[in-house]
Amino acid sequence: MALGNSGGNTGTLFILKVVDKDKEKRKVSPHFSVSKKGASGKYELQPDSVNRVSGNLFKIAIKEQEWNGDKYNTISIYLKDGEEAYLLDLRFNLAARSLFNSFAALEDYTNLSVTVYENKSGYTALGLWQGEKMVKWKYKLDELPEPEAVTFKGKEMRDYSKVDEFFTNVLRELSGKLGGSQKTVTVSEHTSETSTSSAPETSEDTPF
Repeated sequence: MALGNSGGNTGTLFILKVVDKDKEKRKVSPHFSVSKKGASGKYELQPDSVNRVSGNLFKIAIKEQEWNGDKYNTISIYLKDGEEAYLLDLRFNLAARSLFNSFAALEDYTNLSVTVYENKSGYTALGLWQGEKMVKWKYKLDELPEPEAVTFKGKEMRDYSKVDEFFTNVLRELSGKLGGSQKTVTVSEHTSETSTSSAPETSEDTPF
């Protein structure tokens, strides 16, 4: 199995999600939770977590979901290693945008690893590796749309909508190169295999 911690079953799909807070919203060391389909036919959370997943990139899906009447996009990154597949379920945030920027730089989609960790600034980060080499961003900050300043509850924050639209288009193009659809798929929050009970992140006030 190409799941592990830094320093199977045949034909199984594993779903990975980034976790950096516990149920009480207290900060924990960043890791991927792992779920797979159980005997009931539903995806069940596994007892062990990991901080790395490896395989060959074979699919990217852009999905539109809804929470309390608000629509938002999620990105599913699919990696495959032998007979096992790994779905990395991501929402648009600082860590995910950085990862998407690295995926955009790829010319070959094999021998990849995605790691989750806490960076030097104390934020959750996602890194892309190809073999032993970390993949750098394709786009510099000055090549990206400028986040707009907005005021929310008296606090100035930054709206990343244009940045997210930029990376959505980048991922659409990459999906096409992989032979997949470039369309956004609308899914039900309650029926999606990657469904979650928590609301999406909608604003941020930290640098990209």
